[in-house]
Amino acid sequence: MRQYLLHVVIPAYGESPFLVNTLESIAKYLSQEVAITVLEDPSEYHNVEKLVKEFPNIDYLKNETRLGVAGNFNRAIEISKGIFTQICGSDDMFLADPHYYLNKDLIFSSDIAAVTFDAQIINSQGKSVLKLPDVIKKIIKPRLNEFSIMSNKKLFSSLMIGDWIYFPATVWKTDILRKIKFDLDFKTAMDLNILLRLIDNNFSVAIKQNSIIAYRRHNQSVSSVYSRSEVRFEEEFFCHKLAIGIARKRNWKMNMILAQIAPSLRAHALLQSLMMLHHSPRRALKVLYLSLAPIR
Repeated sequence: MRQYLLHVVIPAYGESPFLVNTLESIAKYLSQEVAITVLEDPSEYHNVEKLVKEFPNIDYLKNETRLGVAGNFNRAIEISKGIFTQICGSDDMFLADPHYYLNKDLIFSSDIAAVTFDAQIINSQGKSVLKLPDVIKKIIKPRLNEFSIMSNKKLFSSLMIGDWIYFPATVWKTDILRKIKFDLDFKTAMDLNILLRLIDNNFSVAIKQNSIIAYRRHNQSVSSVYSRSEVRFEEEFFCHKLAIGIARKRNWKMNMILAQIAPSLRAHALLQSLMMLHHSPRRALKVLYLSLAPIR
């Protein structure tokens, strides 16, 4: 079996109204040296396979049973024929080919588990926008060179201030992710969870400033749906609890304090609780409690 440098897998579920834009951007920007697969989780809709057939260089696979978000991510890693695997949303768009930025140092470095790039933000119409979460991400993102490998301690502390990494703009070292899998208990925070577990296992993350993905924010996305419930915040506060254990084990005292303070997460939860108060007071109170309660 041929091994590629990069295999891009696009998990799809349901109607996937923006998938055609994703595939068109792939046809425009990605070279034929990149393997591309649309991986569909079963649903009542049947338009995805038909759409993919219009793009001859893109493969299509369908799971036999519904795996869910994290399960489909693990399946993406399993089927990958690349040294690196990128899991792109079926609503995001490519702006450049990440294949060209993966040099030999990244390929042969045994401790680098992921390379994360920058992203532009678009709305449902494909127009550039800057939502509040993205403003916060830009503020808290460390000021780095065009290419950097942060120490795990510094990366850890920056993630405890706030998670500034965009999941679809990250490429993962396939062999490492086959061992350290996405946690099936997570629906939205599996990216922060796996980054923390990679750090705990002494793997590094390389950071490149190039924008390779247009990350689409819209009301029907998984992250948007769960951001309006308590699930997202339960998962993220659980990640901070995990982080406290990692920091305590490594004697990272300041990082343990940052994990407990969780400034951007608490501010987001507090704001979201106020927004939820009118239509879902019970959930609002739960999120409010999470925003104020100590993390142990």
